[in-house]
Amino acid sequence: MLFATDFTKEAQAAAPYAISMARENQARLVLLHVMPDPDSKMRKRTPQDSVANVMHQLYELIPPEAELWCRLEATVRFGNPAERILEAIMEIEADLIVLAVRDRFS
Repeated sequence: MLFATDFTKEAQAAAPYAISMARENQARLVLLHVMPDPDSKMRKRTPQDSVANVMHQLYELIPPEAELWCRLEATVRFGNPAERILEAIMEIEADLIVLAVRDRFS
């Protein structure tokens, strides 16, 4: 399973579903966050933009006891989110992808 998150409130709401499905199926759960390219000069970097901080945030989404019933892996990629998510899906041969849904009109 792949759970791709951008840490929005919608993604936070989707996390329990990914965890529940991983638990029910005793599945491997890969947590993914895609960051802008480090070479991108489009925005100023902050301490929250560090890979270590993002990895910490990914693992904070999962309850500590989750490792008892599923295999967890967290990864950070750089670039276009849609492209990196599709690459991750192919690489891990994901059977299920969990993404947040947003209302475009709100």
